[in-house]
Amino acid sequence: MADPSVDQLKARIAQLERQVAELTERLQGYERANRPRQENPVDRKTVSEKVVYDWQS
Repeated sequence: MADPSVDQLKARIAQLERQVAELTERLQGYERANRPRQENPVDRKTVSEKVVYDWQS
């Protein structure tokens, strides 16, 4: 028969492994959400034209 303290430690380790996996998934989700977005070429052209227009004024 296994020692009760060993069984408790195994249960605690399993719980901690699940918690680490859950936290890793959440962190990866936050990283995906905060990833820099690609700039739209149309926006870049519009900003460039506005700068030229303002400079000429």
